[in-house]
Amino acid sequence: MAVQGTEVRRKTVVLGVRVDPGLNSRISAEAAARGVTSAELVRQIVAGTLDGRQVRPAAKSVSISSSDRALIAELNRHAGRLTGALIQTAKAARQQGLQEYRRPVEHLIGEVTKVRKSLDRLLEELSR
Repeated sequence: MAVQGTEVRRKTVVLGVRVDPGLNSRISAEAAARGVTSAELVRQIVAGTLDGRQVRPAAKSVSISSSDRALIAELNRHAGRLTGALIQTAKAARQQGLQEYRRPVEHLIGEVTKVRKSLDRLLEELSR
């Protein structure tokens, strides 16, 4: 980063915009979260909007206790046991020719598997 006042300026037009103190605080906080100046953030948002891109806010940092992480992990283990029980139920229904039960149970297996993958992703994100 160049020292203030020494960089060669490519942007020569100044656009003055008034904002209320609340919006100014939000812009400053978002700029700090992204590691850029308020002016650069506003340039990115305006350029992105005019180019048809959606400019998304910076990801928020979340703090979660180790006991909460343990609860999420426990929930994932229970979902794993539920998957096992559903598999056994689907197997028994198939062996007994109860197709009307097997299909919905197999659907539930897929849904519980999606929940487990989501919980895995959540735990991974929280570990970062």
